[in-house]
Amino acid sequence: MNTMNLRIFIIFAVLQNIFAYNILFLVPFPGPSHYIFIGNFIKELIARGHDVTSITNFKLSENSTKYKEILIEPKYDLSVHDLNPRKNYGIYYDFEYIRLLYDMGSNSALHGLKDKKVQELIHRNDLHFDLIISEQFFQESWLMFSKKYNAPLLTIGTYGYSDFFDSAMGLRTKWSFVPHMILTYTDRMTFLQRIHNTVLSMMDAFYRTFCYLPAQNEIVQQIFGSIESLQPLPSVEDLETSISVMLINSHISLSPPRPTMPGLVDIAGAGIRPPKPLPGDIQKFLDEADEGVVYISFGAYVQWKNMPADRLNAFLETFRNLRQKVLWKCDLTDISNLPGNVLIRQWLPQTDILAHKNVRLFITHGGLFGTTEGTARGVPMLFMPVFGDQFRNAAKTVGKGYGLVLHGADVTKESLTGKIETLVYDKRYSQRAKEVSGIFNDNLVHPMDVSIFWIEYVIRHRGAAHLKSSAIAMPFYVYDSWDVYGILIVLPIALIALFIKICACICCQSKKSLVQKNKKIN
Repeated sequence: MNTMNLRIFIIFAVLQNIFAYNILFLVPFPGPSHYIFIGNFIKELIARGHDVTSITNFKLSENSTKYKEILIEPKYDLSVHDLNPRKNYGIYYDFEYIRLLYDMGSNSALHGLKDKKVQELIHRNDLHFDLIISEQFFQESWLMFSKKYNAPLLTIGTYGYSDFFDSAMGLRTKWSFVPHMILTYTDRMTFLQRIHNTVLSMMDAFYRTFCYLPAQNEIVQQIFGSIESLQPLPSVEDLETSISVMLINSHISLSPPRPTMPGLVDIAGAGIRPPKPLPGDIQKFLDEADEGVVYISFGAYVQWKNMPADRLNAFLETFRNLRQKVLWKCDLTDISNLPGNVLIRQWLPQTDILAHKNVRLFITHGGLFGTTEGTARGVPMLFMPVFGDQFRNAAKTVGKGYGLVLHGADVTKESLTGKIETLVYDKRYSQRAKEVSGIFNDNLVHPMDVSIFWIEYVIRHRGAAHLKSSAIAMPFYVYDSWDVYGILIVLPIALIALFIKICACICCQSKKSLVQKNKKIN
């Protein structure tokens, strides 16, 4: 029996190596939550026997001979950008925020490419990769690794959809019902909202085409221009249209339907698995909460130590008077007047906690990853958005009926208590959260399995150009049939005009003939 088991093990190991691929993961953006999400794919690929090399800012807790890590050191400092909550709204301020994203992307992209260890990888010629996987987050210059290693390209859009995802696959985004990625609108926009959406989308497209992408091309020239084997260098526009498949952190339960292509694949929830056992003290705390638990976490970016004292006190006084227990992810460990019903930890297994039956409410800043986890676990949410897509995520959840928003400047003991009690005691919110959770989790195949299928699919077929529409090379007037409409409109008008002209000529000629005839009679 032992011999048989050994043979099976050897056969399995051999087959695993035969079908193992070598994959390069590019995660240059220094956002912790981004890498936590991406890390799920890396771990899954390793578990399935593939060899993975990643360029990243963070260490992955993965001890495997099949995993190599290239750390960007030091990390790009995001604090040089103004990441404070937006105080003004309107097209101008929306556009300034878009520019901020592009600036962060360009600067962090160049910073990572200049790293000594990354430079060594760029100039090595003894490596082979079957696939390049890159995070799709404003670092298009990194797509050059696909050219460097002559490997197909797949990207992961960590923040959801953007207009240029569509164009890379041969789609034109319909601004009449598809809101811009930073706006809080739904797919049922008013006339004024459609004006706002269209103007902002046009400004974004113009700036990206004529300012941002040229800047990314300059980075490509600066970093890769001296490598003779890569000449002539492709443009980042060409690299972008060479992307085989985009895995996008989106789901029909989170965002309204939009036109799509086979190469645009929704995979929200890929990192969410059945809950794991909780640490003993956390499990006990949750199990003994007869009135339920309020879980609060503002992710990796918001530091409670920087919270204004009056606002922090509002939280403490609110928690003190709640009938529920409060489990709080907080970087403060020396709060002298901490209420007895509150348990603080600097790190918590969020998705496993949200799955506990006694969790009644999730208070969050509204990051997409946390919002997705709250949705998957069917927990109502109170949003306190701070930056970026958090406002959009909050608006979507509120619109679907299982969340409320309380902006930081409006936090008082009374306002916070009112929102918490509404979400905890009004059963409509918990019922709606369960309904949306049911839609989110009702998938033919788990999103991670979908992701791995497409990753291996692109490798097997050395790309997936056949998934793209021929419209990718069409001018806009051909794509929308403006030339056809023009002919269909102009031709009848021309024929009618010609008919009128002919009739006029005939009438004129007849009139002349009649006049001449009358002259002869006279």
